[in-house]
Amino acid sequence: MEFSILENVEKDENAVPKDERKTIPRLTKFERARVIGLRAVQLSKNAPTNIDVGDLIDPMKISELELQKGMIPLIIRRFLPSKKYEDWTIYELVNYI
Repeated sequence: MEFSILENVEKDENAVPKDERKTIPRLTKFERARVIGLRAVQLSKNAPTNIDVGDLIDPMKISELELQKGMIPLIIRRFLPSKKYEDWTIYELVNYI
């Protein structure tokens, strides 16, 4: 399974509707690493934070905190073998019960 991380989302006929998704609603270790790394790069380029960071200045630690709280404004697009894809928000993957 291949995935990409999106900031702006446009859907087409290959998008799987939310109620018909087949992949597990959990963040894989590979997705987690990529999300934290991408968000750390954004923060190091002065992107605004989505949480109160107090006196933290390390972008990696800030992005890990944002991920724990599900506050990273990214969408993970998981591509399926059938050429279709599923879009998942970070909040859906981190806070799934």
